[in-house]
Amino acid sequence: MKKVIVFILLLVVVAVATEKLSTVRPYEPIVINGWSAREYTGVPVNEIFVFAYDSDSESWSMIPFQIDERVKLDDPFYENRAPRHFYVQPNTNSFMYSITDTLPEWDVDDELSFMAADLGDKAPDDSWIDNEEAVTHDRLELRFVDPLNSDCEGYAYLYRSSTLTMPDSVATKYGMSFEPYQHIVESNMYRVRLQRQQTSAQNGLLSNVSIKSPFGTGVDIFDIQKLRFQGSITRGSFYLPIGKNGTPAGDEDFLVVYDNEDYLSYTANPVVRVVREVRQTVGGQNSRIDEFGFYVRTKFYPFSGTIEGGASLHSDSLSSELDPGEDYYVELEYIRQSWDLNANAAGMRYYNRHNTGIVVDGNPDQVDTSVDVPISEWNMVSGEQGTFFNYVELEESNWQSVQLYYRDNAGGGVSDDIDAENSDTGDMKSYGDHGLMMHRQTDPGNINLELGFIAYFLPANKDRVFAEKLATWIQTPIRPPQHRLVAGVDDVAHSVPDAFRLWQNYPNPFNGTTRVRFALSRPQHLVISVYDLTGKEVVRLADDHFPGGVHELAWAATNSRGESVASGLYILKLSAADVVQTRKLVYIR
Repeated sequence: MKKVIVFILLLVVVAVATEKLSTVRPYEPIVINGWSAREYTGVPVNEIFVFAYDSDSESWSMIPFQIDERVKLDDPFYENRAPRHFYVQPNTNSFMYSITDTLPEWDVDDELSFMAADLGDKAPDDSWIDNEEAVTHDRLELRFVDPLNSDCEGYAYLYRSSTLTMPDSVATKYGMSFEPYQHIVESNMYRVRLQRQQTSAQNGLLSNVSIKSPFGTGVDIFDIQKLRFQGSITRGSFYLPIGKNGTPAGDEDFLVVYDNEDYLSYTANPVVRVVREVRQTVGGQNSRIDEFGFYVRTKFYPFSGTIEGGASLHSDSLSSELDPGEDYYVELEYIRQSWDLNANAAGMRYYNRHNTGIVVDGNPDQVDTSVDVPISEWNMVSGEQGTFFNYVELEESNWQSVQLYYRDNAGGGVSDDIDAENSDTGDMKSYGDHGLMMHRQTDPGNINLELGFIAYFLPANKDRVFAEKLATWIQTPIRPPQHRLVAGVDDVAHSVPDAFRLWQNYPNPFNGTTRVRFALSRPQHLVISVYDLTGKEVVRLADDHFPGGVHELAWAATNSRGESVASGLYILKLSAADVVQTRKLVYIR
C-alpha cells in the first residue's frame, strides 16, 4: 500500500513539474516593452517574428503577435503637462496631434503582445525555423514563469528576417477587430460596444456585451457601465456643481468623450489586441470642460479588455498639469461605479469575495455589501449566456463609507441615498447590477480618478473557485521574461548572399563590445566608421577590400586612439562604391 501511495505522489510531482503556462493560464495576454527584448533594439519591426517550439513534434510554428510602436510627445494644447506616450496609429487625428514615427525600429518605448496560450516549449539551441535569412541572425529566447509556480513555464522565440510574413491563418486566429463609428470591439469570444446608441453624450464605457457561441449564447447581457458623481469643481473664484442635480447634470454622463473628429486613435489591423485611445473630459449632454481633458485607453485582447487613463484630481496635481497659476479644488460627496446588466442576464449567478451564487432574476436580494479597503474588488456573473468577470483596484481609501453596490430589481430604481426610486437610467431596470459606492470624502481635494478596470469574457458556467483563481492571476501577472540570445548558424558566413546588407549591431544597447555583421554579394572595397552626433568620425573600423559573403567586425567602444568613449548614441556608417548604409549604436558605460 505504501508503495502505491509513493507512486501516486511521484506522478503528482511529475505532473506539476511538467505543467505548461499555455494550459495553466491560457486567457492571459503577455505584453513586453522594448527593454525586455533590448537585444533587438534597432531591428526594423517588420523583420521581427515570434515563434513557439513544440517538443513533442519537434516543430516550429509562428504565433499570433503584434508590435505597437509608441512615441513620447508633449501635449501641444497644455504645455505644462509632462511628456506622455501615445500609440502610433495611422488614423490619429493629425489636427490634434502630429505623431510621426521617425524610427520604425524596435526601441525601448515599443510593445510586443501575444497570448500565454500560444507559448511553447524550450527549443534545442541547434533547432531553427526553416528560413535562410533567419539563421544568419541571433534569435532571442524569452522564458516566462508563473509567479505562483516556478515549475510552470513557457517559451517564445524572436526571429529576424526580411523574407518572413505572417500567414492569414495566424493573423486571424483570434478574430480581433474594431469598428470606429459605433466603437465595437470583437474577437472570436465576444462582441463589445463602447458607446451608447442614440444619445448625444458618450462616456466611452461598456454599453453592450455578448459572449459568442460556443463560449456563450451570443445574446447581449449588458445595459451600460456607469460612473455617477455628486460634488463640485472650483477654479479660483469659478464654482461648478457636478453630477446629480448639478450643472452639467447628466447622471452617469459626468464623463464625456470627444467626437471622433476631435480625437480618436485605434489599431486598424489588430492581431492580438485593439488599442483605442480617446480624449475625455468632465461634462454632460450639453457641455464639456476642455480644461479638464485627459486621455483614456482601452486595450482589448482575445479574452479580456482593460480601461486605463484618467487623472489625479488632487489640487496640486491639477495645478501642475493644467495651469500652475490657478488653484483647483474638486470635492466629491459620492461616486458610484457599476456594471449594469439587462433582462437577458436572467438565470446567471453573481459572485464576489463575500457573496456566492446569487441568482440574477430581477427580484431583490439580501447581499453582503462589505468591501475590503484598500480596494481590490472582483465580481463575476456566469451562466449559459457565458461568463463576465470584472476587476478593479483602487488605492483611494479616504472615504467614510465604501460599499458593494448590488441591485437586482426589474421594477427599476436604484438603492443609493442620492437617487430617487425609479430613476434607473439605461433600460430602466436592474438585473444583477453591481459595482462600488463611495460616500463622503474624509480628505476633500485629494481624489484620484485614474481608471483601472479589467474585464474578462469567458466560457459559460464558471464557479467561485475559478473566479478567485482568475483574480489571483490578475494580481500576480506572468513575470517579465528571462531573455537569452542564441547565436545564428556559423556556416552561413561561408555562403555568398544575393544582396548587399548591413544588419543591426548586437548587442544594442551595449556596455562592452558590440558586433557588426554585413553581407556582400560581390567583392567590394568598404569603409566602415563610427561617428558621434556632431558628425565627427570617432573610429574607422575598416578601410579594406572584402570578398563576397557574410562578414563580422567588433567595436569595443573606443576611439581611434584606443580611449573609451562616453555613453551615448553613435552612428555606424558603411560606405561602398555604390551604396551607403547606417545603423544607430547605443553605448551605456
